[in-house]
Amino acid sequence: MTRQNFPTLVCENCHSEFVARNWKPNYQPRFCSRQCHGASKRAAVIAVHCVQCSRQFPRKKWHAQKTQGRGPFCGFDCYAKWQSENLRGANNPQWKGEPGNGRQSAEWDRNRRRCLDRDGHACRVCHSTDRLVVHHKSPWAKNQADPHAMDNLVGYMKDIFLE
Repeated sequence: MTRQNFPTLVCENCHSEFVARNWKPNYQPRFCSRQCHGASKRAAVIAVHCVQCSRQFPRKKWHAQKTQGRGPFCGFDCYAKWQSENLRGANNPQWKGEPGNGRQSAEWDRNRRRCLDRDGHACRVCHSTDRLVVHHKSPWAKNQADPHAMDNLVGYMKDIFLE
């Protein structure tokens, strides 16, 4: 085996010079020992403040730099609360423009429940409380101005609705 000249490098942790015996052209060691490598990992923890609740907590330095756009957050509860406050409407990446009036829209779900509450959770015709459905008085169409308006909804028993 031929003798090689190994380069002398400076440790990133303790700043002492060391001979890089495991040096390769595509890999240059950054630390003089495993102890310095471990110490650099422990030193990479910094204290940050939660964006939502302002509580101070430890975070790895690389993670704190990575989450500057949306965080950091001390836990999932704070992250979820922040999302519910800040990712609505046009701020949500899934936003597709104006809210629709589709059958599965939030307005339909909300007004359906309100209609049943208004009717006392009973059929308008037979006053039964079993198997209730909410029906549109004027037929639902995709481009109606307000198809799910409360005055256009009525609660029926499913058997009456199907007649």
